[in-house]
Amino acid sequence: MSYEKKKERRTYKRIKKKDKALAEFAARVVLLKKSHLLFGVDEDN
Repeated sequence: MSYEKKKERRTYKRIKKKDKALAEFAARVVLLKKSHLLFGVDEDN
């Protein structure tokens, strides 16, 4: 496998990993906001 192909593959894996982490973070934010709405948690605390 050529150097360029390896580099491309590594870049793709990094992007995929970061995309997954971003999706997980977004899901956590949504769940946190929903829990605040359901349980009335004050934003200042």
